[in-house]
Amino acid sequence: MRSTLPLIALCICCAVGWGQVLQADSFTCNGVSRGGLCWLSDGQLFSTASWRFTNVPQGSPIPMTLEGVAYDICRTCEVGRDVYVRVFYRSEGDRYWRRADLRLRNVNLEAGCLVGYTVRGTTTVWPTGPTLLVMVQRILTCDPHVGFNQASLVLGAAPTPPPPQVPLPPALPPVVVVPSPEPRACEVPLAFDCTAGDPPAECLEPGLNLLTVVRTSLPESFGPDESAVVLGYGHYQGSLGEDDYQDWYRVKLPFGSAKILWIDPGNLVVDVFIVHDPCGDVLGACLEVNSPRTITIPCRVDMECAFFNSGTFCFTGTQCSYFIRIARRSGSGTYRFSLLPAFTETE
Repeated sequence: MRSTLPLIALCICCAVGWGQVLQADSFTCNGVSRGGLCWLSDGQLFSTASWRFTNVPQGSPIPMTLEGVAYDICRTCEVGRDVYVRVFYRSEGDRYWRRADLRLRNVNLEAGCLVGYTVRGTTTVWPTGPTLLVMVQRILTCDPHVGFNQASLVLGAAPTPPPPQVPLPPALPPVVVVPSPEPRACEVPLAFDCTAGDPPAECLEPGLNLLTVVRTSLPESFGPDESAVVLGYGHYQGSLGEDDYQDWYRVKLPFGSAKILWIDPGNLVVDVFIVHDPCGDVLGACLEVNSPRTITIPCRVDMECAFFNSGTFCFTGTQCSYFIRIARRSGSGTYRFSLLPAFTETE
């Protein structure tokens, strides 16, 4: 009987100890600071938020609650979606990080899209020392953006609520290149396509020479975000090199229409990707482009995307939105490309 008393006393101490709430001593984040929060919003999922706790009890599991503000970038959703994050944690002195995937649920199902709404999730951690480090990053590029601050993560109970649900400060408006008036469009296949050479003659204006036409020089773009210039029909040029390995552009097409992308890489060898906006998934690709290529970009109401549930169309509303990503493989210099109007075949 005597040997069981210390164990009982220890269990009582653990239970009592976790009536407390432990706040983080410090917070760091390499995301975008806006509205008093640090936002994990980059399309490449590199951004992280980190917390450091001290005086953490050891030897027993501890509940950990993460609460933040989500901003759903999907303009066609009916209610703000949940956010999936990956949690890495370790005590100082541990050799490896431990990992847990956490679903931050929308706690107010009346919250609409494009408005900040509270999301919350709870998991359990097993500290091995008095100092605990926690790092969080988003998992899915298609998920809403999520913002945190130092009070967002606590050990032992629900955290201090983040700012109330209010519309977020407006993001910087995207740069828009005013397109030229579109000529008569030509018919193209229903699928994404990449072929060598120039577009069919019927897809070109009479007298148009793609090699000599005057082109608009485009500004630098840094990823699938507001820096990606929105392009319409026109003739453009950009550049890539050792310290600038990719450019991103954006096109928006009404259902039933299409774009023909003609690209001449010059002295470069590039890959061209047609990417879902905003989810970031590749829908079409033209690889190792070292001479002129013609790429078909269709927009159909019934397009299905493999990364969505079966039977779910890529786009809702009235249009498709794509990123065009041009990525350098080798070489350096200027590349030229044109966007020509088209429409899709009827089945």
